[in-house]
Order: sequence, then structure tokens, then C-alpha cells
Amino acid sequence: MMQAYLTDLVRLSVTAPQKAARQVIGLGLGLDALLTLLALTTIANTVLFFVSLLLAPPEGPLPALFANPLIYAAVMAAGVLAFTVLMVRIGARMGGTGTLRDLLAVTVWLQCLRVLAQVVLLAAMVISAPIAVLLTLVVSIFGLWLFISFLQAAHGFDTPVRALVTAGLAVLALSFGLALLLTLTGVAPPQPI
Repeated sequence: MMQAYLTDLVRLSVTAPQKAARQVIGLGLGLDALLTLLALTTIANTVLFFVSLLLAPPEGPLPALFANPLIYAAVMAAGVLAFTVLMVRIGARMGGTGTLRDLLAVTVWLQCLRVLAQVVLLAAMVISAPIAVLLTLVVSIFGLWLFISFLQAAHGFDTPVRALVTAGLAVLALSFGLALLLTLTGVAPPQPI
């Protein structure tokens, strides 16, 4: 029963993302359940990321963030939460009506879809690296479209442009906050060789 529901929700997410977003929000999951799901998807994304590094090792050393799975997972979860809060606040200023629970629900579902996409990309990587690269590009573009559609539905925007502006401002705010945090803690950007 649950597997059929999730399969239908994945299909709906691809074919009618705004309807899927409203359905995810309509589940009425509490913040505790959503945070637990966020933790689980973060763990799954982290495991898949590090498996991909084993399958296709990078040339040269990794930055500290990507060298330790625990640090990677913590930064990823904190980033998703901060970005979600920013989307709520900025979206409200743009006339949106989405709550933290609404935005967290669609964000967690998008993270679940990301896990599925990573599994497909890992399989493609094993079969053919060039196909995996092309598929990664397609998934990235499609993922952006899904994200904007879900954000539009969660905030009740009448146009995707408001969702795009909300997302763009949230990225700028998160980038500025991260740069400020790194500056205050004395972390210097890597120097070119």
C-alpha cells in the first residue's frame, strides 16, 4: 500500500509537480516527523555521495567538507534547514503564504527524490561515465524546474517568477551568511596554486 502510494507520488512529482507539492503538504506531517525524515534523507544522500567518490575518485585531495562524512552530513542538514527558513521568510515578503512546515515538507520530499536520482546516477556511472555525465545534467535541470514548481505551490505564488526570485534571494542570503560566518571564524578561502 505505502509502496504504491510513494510510486504514485514520485510519478505525480514528475508529471504534475505543483499537485504533488500540495499533496505532500496535505499529509500534515508534524515538524518532528519532517526533521526525522530530513535526517534520514541526509544520511542517505551522504552515503550515496561517498559511494560515488569511491566509484569515481577525484583527482587530488578533497576539501575538508567532503573528506569526512559526518561533517558533510551536518553541513548539508544545516544548509537545508537554513535555506528552508530563508525561503519561508523571503517568500512571505514576496506575498507567499507557505509556513515552515509547508516548506520543510516539500524540501524533505525533494530530498527523497534526490536520493532516487542519486541511485539512478550511480547505476549510470557503473554502466558508462559519459552517459552518467549527460544524465547528471538532465537531472540537474529537471531538479531545478521541480524545485521552482514545488516552491511556487508551497507559497501559493501565481507565477513561477516569484518562486525563482525567492529562491535566488535565499541563495544570496545563505551565501552572504556563510561568507560572514567563515570570515568571523577566521577560515580563509583556498588560495590558487
